[in-house]
Amino acid sequence: MPNSTTKKIKNYSIITKIGKGGMGEVYLAKHPTLKREIILKRLSITDKESSERFLREAKVMLEFRHENIVQIYDHFKEGRSTYIAMEYVKGKALNDIIKENETIPMPLALFILYQIAMGLHHAHTKKVIHRDIKPANILISVTGNVKLTDFGIAKTSGEKRDITSPGVVIGTPAYMSPEQFGTSKHITYQSDVYSLGVVFYEMLTGVRPFKNEFSTDVITSIAKGKYIPASRYVNNIPYIAKKILSKSFNPKPSKRYKSLLPLIKLLRKHFKKFNLFEVRDSIKRLLIKDKKILQSPFFVHYEKQKKKPLIVALTIFGLISIAALFFLFISTNRYHEWIVPNEYGKVILEFQRANLDPDNIFIGIDGKYEKAVFKTSYDGFHLIPKKINKSKFLKAAIQKTFNKTYYLPKGEHDFSIVSGSYKNLKKVIVSSRTMQRKNKKTRKGQEVNIPISDLWAQEVTVYFRFWDSISNKLLFIFDHYSDRKINKVKNEEDELKIFFNKKYIKLKDYILQRKKDNFNPFISNKKYYLMVEGFKSRGYLYNTKKFVVKFALDDRTLIIHTPLSPKPCKIIINSDVKNPPIIINKEKNGYIFKKDSYEYMSYKKIEGKLIKGKKYKKELLIPPGWISIRISKKGKKINKKLKSGENLVVNVKKENGKYIY
Repeated sequence: MPNSTTKKIKNYSIITKIGKGGMGEVYLAKHPTLKREIILKRLSITDKESSERFLREAKVMLEFRHENIVQIYDHFKEGRSTYIAMEYVKGKALNDIIKENETIPMPLALFILYQIAMGLHHAHTKKVIHRDIKPANILISVTGNVKLTDFGIAKTSGEKRDITSPGVVIGTPAYMSPEQFGTSKHITYQSDVYSLGVVFYEMLTGVRPFKNEFSTDVITSIAKGKYIPASRYVNNIPYIAKKILSKSFNPKPSKRYKSLLPLIKLLRKHFKKFNLFEVRDSIKRLLIKDKKILQSPFFVHYEKQKKKPLIVALTIFGLISIAALFFLFISTNRYHEWIVPNEYGKVILEFQRANLDPDNIFIGIDGKYEKAVFKTSYDGFHLIPKKINKSKFLKAAIQKTFNKTYYLPKGEHDFSIVSGSYKNLKKVIVSSRTMQRKNKKTRKGQEVNIPISDLWAQEVTVYFRFWDSISNKLLFIFDHYSDRKINKVKNEEDELKIFFNKKYIKLKDYILQRKKDNFNPFISNKKYYLMVEGFKSRGYLYNTKKFVVKFALDDRTLIIHTPLSPKPCKIIINSDVKNPPIIINKEKNGYIFKKDSYEYMSYKKIEGKLIKGKKYKKELLIPPGWISIRISKKGKKINKKLKSGENLVVNVKKENGKYIY
């Protein structure tokens, strides 16, 4: 931690401290090589898990290179502290701008939305879901640029390992989609689309559609889409804004944009008729609360466009026609063949996919990557016979050869085929199209064939992390050590087991025996069945957890996070009322154990069962610990500490409108 005499952290010159919070400090510093002001974040909490989470944001954002996402330059350790160096955006957060101006003018709200969507779409192409889109995480600079920040709780699409466990809800409630209040497996890119719609609504109206609190009323309103329409606050909302709200701010994922591309195309088309420099000038005026903002060139132009619908329609038609002709000219490669044949060459790239996963192959040309799309021999119209396995049939229908034509500047180029940890590189000198036509071998194009070697199964190093599904506390770890430290496996937990030779045995015994027999414990391209059984922590007994770990062919090192659920205790309510009002720990809602995990729900949803006459029995399986229970708000309080498997029986009668127990 720097003191008053310290002027540098690593190679970064400290200008001033600009903030301090529970996690650490924030400094304004100067980058040693870029010679520009940057933000330097310091983590003051030094435990391993906190450091890993602190750096998670940096590792996610280091993959991004987009003008609408705050750039991360570096992350490092200095002494006992962890730091992140990131871009300094001189300006204001969108929430402050909304607060100062009450609302954002419609055309500027659309432009800000356009910029956010492009940055967020870039994150989605990297398979990252932000999960916390809100005005406070959108920065607008004094130059009129819009940037998205704070990927601290982001999630990679499809990943099973998450920073949260089932039942733990993270995010900002007012901007969260209905599915974010459930399990993380239901969260998709469309969850970010919904949050973006909420931000657009707030920019137009100046108010949030929902309260920013985790309450039953708020969650119900979000799930049912109950909010005051924007038209109640804003008159004459244009069609484009109505369309965006209906296709983004919708509680049903099926009715939202499936990706942000349609929204980006819609807004790109809308802003083609405007000068972007004038738009950014108006954004700058918005930051300084310029009272003459409506007299700026952009707003003058905007109003003229509104008054001339016919001219606008003809202009759009003309632009679309020109764009279509230009696209046709480019897409048919007439530009490269007719206009610049001396500068560009035609390359026909071809490779065999071998045993690579066709859904995880990327082509790199000079450091720019695109996903390889393989053609299929199945037309999609004919029915697949029931006797044939559909997945195997479709997999077999995927062509084994990739073939695509590129036009590249003449000279040397780097080609690469990437799939997971597998990478195949080849340098190629591309001749101009003029020269290619003179050679019989290259007359139709210069063929570039990259041979792909078959991958083979190899050892996988695995690290296990087990978490409490309710408190999100780390329970225990199990590390599969290298050969140099293999004896450390003897000290690992006994409760983690693996299915081997038709029975479950201790994982540490399995690893030691496999190493003793000169076999690798874990091999890629294989599936393993594991189980945690009889685990206790802090006096709590945890349910048996069986899970499967399947390694891809190119996997080499994995960290697997798995939630464990404490065995529940039971509250039994015997009552002459079918559904008495139950309040546990001052809440009407809580975690209820179902099947093998906990689900957050209302206690009212657990209905009592009729046992004798008009007597009802209601059973609640809840997490163990200190329990404070009341029947109705005015009922007396019962306090008791319950262990896993223990029961608390409460006999209740209703007399003269009061509950007696």
